[in-house]
Amino acid sequence: MSTTPSNPPALHCPRCGYNLAVVTDAGACPECGLAEAWAAAMRPAYRAALHWFAVAFVLVTFALIVLGGTVTSKGAGLAVPDWPTTYDYNMFLFPPSMWKGGVFYEHTHRLLGSVVGMMAIAMAVWLGMTEIRNQKPEVKNQIRNSKSEIRNPSRRPWLFWLSVGVLVLVIVQGVMGGLRVTEMSITLAILHGITAQIFLCSTVLLAAATGKWWVSDPLSLLRERAGVRGSADEQGKHTSQTPSDAIAGTQGRTQSRVPSPQPSLSEGRGGQTIPRRARAYAWLLLTTLFFQLILGAAMRHTESGLAIPDFPTAYGQLIPPLNEADIHAAVDAMPYEEAHPYYSPAQVGVHFAHRIFALLVVVVTGLVIVRLSKLSDREPALIRPMLTLVALLAVQIGLGVAVIWSIGHPEFATAHQATGAAILAVAALLAIRVYRLSSDPLSPGERDGVRGSPADEHGADRQATPNVLAVTRSRAQSQVPSPQPSPQGRGGRAVPA
Repeated sequence: MSTTPSNPPALHCPRCGYNLAVVTDAGACPECGLAEAWAAAMRPAYRAALHWFAVAFVLVTFALIVLGGTVTSKGAGLAVPDWPTTYDYNMFLFPPSMWKGGVFYEHTHRLLGSVVGMMAIAMAVWLGMTEIRNQKPEVKNQIRNSKSEIRNPSRRPWLFWLSVGVLVLVIVQGVMGGLRVTEMSITLAILHGITAQIFLCSTVLLAAATGKWWVSDPLSLLRERAGVRGSADEQGKHTSQTPSDAIAGTQGRTQSRVPSPQPSLSEGRGGQTIPRRARAYAWLLLTTLFFQLILGAAMRHTESGLAIPDFPTAYGQLIPPLNEADIHAAVDAMPYEEAHPYYSPAQVGVHFAHRIFALLVVVVTGLVIVRLSKLSDREPALIRPMLTLVALLAVQIGLGVAVIWSIGHPEFATAHQATGAAILAVAALLAIRVYRLSSDPLSPGERDGVRGSPADEHGADRQATPNVLAVTRSRAQSQVPSPQPSPQGRGGRAVPA
């Protein structure tokens, strides 16, 4: 094991305080054998201000979707007939005295959309500064000095490019909304509603990836499996300790001792990760919900919300009439006080498909929650969004029934649409967390840097994951020059008195 003659910046192992900056070959800590030493030292920094801005981005986007639903429910989509101006005024200079009736809802929807666009620009610039330009100096120097071809996991360019994609998407969404007005296109209105849901899920990913859990939790799981106790915050403090502080916390430990073999990543609770097949369940739920929202958008914008006027039956039957003559006959047979307009077979079909798919959503949600609970051994990070899904789904069913029984009351219709968006956002968060927890605790760049940790080339279940700790520990043992403690210590440290 070679060391650099200079005094590089401190890059401490979070477990024993060993100065990893003097090691030219990235891998497990040569002092204690901790496989995640480099990963913890180079993990992305948690930026609270950035994360809370991303959370605010999600909330403002959700408010925009709710306001858009209000515009549709109140039939105000064409209350302002021109775009990008508002009755020939600059949108931002439109007199408040003219904000009346449907104009109020449509104009405020446009203004809030502009706010979301500005937040998307700010997010892209912010992430460009933190994930592209900014780099921890100690990591930069270590990668320059290292002979290994390790990527820098403390920088996440993909997060910046995600924010750029979100910015492009909000621009497309704004143009689509404007053309929907000028062209009076129902197709564009449906696409506008669908794109809004995709945009919301993208902001959820931004908020999740900038959060403290994303940065610290998978690594803290690996700490637990390596036998290191304490919370992620407590362990993270070691990375900022001075060598003397780290030494003080390790007195009494033999300097050259390598720990005995510890549990692998596939052994028991505390060492068991979520199998990769759990991702399929999360994506199944997310896909099912997305298709249901597509049907909901089609139903709202084709004015099919009351195409079947009764519930739980459909024109008094289990299956509604699906041709024009039968629909007219069913409407004519209704009592006079329940007189109902004639709807086309397409409108009745869309409405009925939305109801049938709602049953499928309930079944799929139940299946996914049961399976993920078993596969994750009730992982708290997954239980919370799953319980939220159950509660929101119950509310959503009640609101759907209320829309029918209230003969399409606009407030109920808007609440139904907003709750559907919230369900999709929570399902997206669940899928993101499942994906994160079913991945290697070391990111691809970190895993490549730990040469004793072969990547899972075939995507096998985590229960069959190679024993990363054992492999890197064996490598660390071979790197320790001598079982006898050195008078000068290791890693440039002095042996405690």
